[in-house]
Amino acid sequence: MTDNPEINKLKLRLAREKNARKQAEQLLEEKSLALFNSNKELKDLTQHLESLVEERTRALQCSMQEALQLATAKSQFLTNISHELKTPLNGILGSLNLLKQTALTEEQLYMADTAENCGEKLVQLINNVLDVSQLSNGKVTLLNVPFSATELTNQVLQELQSDIESKALTVSVQVQQLPVLLRGDPQRIKQLLTHLLSNAIKFSQNGKIELILSYSQAGFTLVVTDQGIGISEQQQKDIFNLFTQADESLTRLHGGVGLGLTLCQKICHLFGGTITLQSTLNQGTKVSVTLPLAQDSEEMQQHAQVLASMAGSTEQTESQIRFQGQTVLLVEDNIINQQVISDLLRAMNVEVIIAENGKKGVDLFLNSTPHLILMDIQMPVMDGLEAMRTIRQSGRPNATLPILALTAHSLAEDLKRSFEAGADEHLTKPINSATLAKALASYLAHDIGMTHHEKTIQSDLSQEVEELYGIDLPGVTERLMQNEDLVAKVFAMFVEQYRGFVEPLQTAIAALDHETVQRALHTLKGSAGNISALKVAEYSAALEKSLKNATLSNAWQEQQQDKLTDLFCELDKVIKALRNRLNLDEKAQSDGSPQGIFDANKTQVCIENIVQHIYVDLSEVESGLKQLQSMPMHPALSSHVQTLQNALQNFDYDEMEQSCSDMLAILHEVPK
Repeated sequence: MTDNPEINKLKLRLAREKNARKQAEQLLEEKSLALFNSNKELKDLTQHLESLVEERTRALQCSMQEALQLATAKSQFLTNISHELKTPLNGILGSLNLLKQTALTEEQLYMADTAENCGEKLVQLINNVLDVSQLSNGKVTLLNVPFSATELTNQVLQELQSDIESKALTVSVQVQQLPVLLRGDPQRIKQLLTHLLSNAIKFSQNGKIELILSYSQAGFTLVVTDQGIGISEQQQKDIFNLFTQADESLTRLHGGVGLGLTLCQKICHLFGGTITLQSTLNQGTKVSVTLPLAQDSEEMQQHAQVLASMAGSTEQTESQIRFQGQTVLLVEDNIINQQVISDLLRAMNVEVIIAENGKKGVDLFLNSTPHLILMDIQMPVMDGLEAMRTIRQSGRPNATLPILALTAHSLAEDLKRSFEAGADEHLTKPINSATLAKALASYLAHDIGMTHHEKTIQSDLSQEVEELYGIDLPGVTERLMQNEDLVAKVFAMFVEQYRGFVEPLQTAIAALDHETVQRALHTLKGSAGNISALKVAEYSAALEKSLKNATLSNAWQEQQQDKLTDLFCELDKVIKALRNRLNLDEKAQSDGSPQGIFDANKTQVCIENIVQHIYVDLSEVESGLKQLQSMPMHPALSSHVQTLQNALQNFDYDEMEQSCSDMLAILHEVPK
């Protein structure tokens, strides 16, 4: 301390400030440390919470994944078990069908019918389970094709007619402002309508069922109302759940396992639509479905209205529809089918080009401009499904042209495969002229007028038609537009193609050549169907079907020997009847060849003459072909002669040369 009081004051003040600063720094340091510790704790807590969230999220994801896997496994199990059950069931039903064709007593036939009906119901139940599985698994893709809701409804009502009559129910159908054609998946909509009407029938003991079809901005609406047992409010909460019915006692009383409404709901959701249910116990139920379906194009609607107005008369439809010279590409391997369909088309003023397999059909499509394609499904080299996919994916401007699938199969899965491959419509063989005209009129411009088909020289078929063995004459003449000359031509082609059919087939069976035998039976089935040889078609169809789920073997031969014998005997009788009716033996004697005996040397000379003119003068080729067709023909040459004719019509020089080369190669193997 100094004696100067001022200095002492300053020193004391400085000491106090220094001490205060030190205390402040110490306090700041303590606070900073506390803040640091708090931040650290907060960070640790945040990290802990984040780790907990991550852990919970992972656990939730694992649980979700596990649930999805379980759902997928369950769905896959249902799919697998459905397929596994259907395989033996199909075998049982096939065997029952064959059994019913044998000599049975009335009691045995009744038991076989009962077993078959029960089996078919079981197959339907399995199909429902499989549908639920596929819909739940997202494996169902909807089609988008034109269809008539009224025709669909009529089909369903016809299928349910026996159930309706057994309960003495009345079904009322009201159509309100419904377009002629809608676009959607007709098979799924038919399935939906079938389930709703089946439920209404099942749970109604008497009274009336009302079906209303309508169309508005919201889309297509169908409403099914019944006066049945109804459902309580409590039961309505779970009625759309899988395997749920209104009451367990109903399962025993009315049958079923509670799949119908579940399927309906899933189908509606797949369409992006809605389904609602209103019900009062002991008074009835009302189910409403709305699907956002579009109308088909205005042009298609007009075509459909024209066809609908003609639907009441087959004869009117055939006589009034006449096209405007459009070109149709017919892809078909069966020469009788080729002849029938091409003649029907030409009678309707349609130009026809023909391909005998899918590959040649694709080639002709790429090198020509057809307006429409008629595509057989089951063909050699390339089948119709692959051909349609190739055409649709070709990238050509006309790759979207109408393609109508032709097949002897009409099952839902066959329709689905055809539509998925690119077909616009599916026609079931044998095809009659009215069906063909209506189908084409939906896609091609045509005239409406009384343009009757001209009939050429009448054949002997008009006399005593009822005596023609094995042939449904009224059926085949109606299908071929009452054109007796065309009927005679088709009969003659059948005789020519199948008079030597049995021996090569027996050889193929003995050699266990599965593919050849199955294709021969398939071709015979189609050809017999075209001439309405009903038993031949039935026997060949049964044998073909038996080969689909079995391998050609000695055991198969023994099992099917009676059927084969029936087929061969029936085919022989039909061919003899046709030969007598058409006087083929007399015609054969008049062509210069004794009793129509095949002459290999003359045939070879004729074919070699055709070859010389292929690249020189097609008129000479045509003359040579006519001469060749007038000569007695070896069975092995028939299909090649038809191929030559098709190639000539299509100006396919390479194919003409190849078919002649094939015939000459065959002749070298034939004893002269």
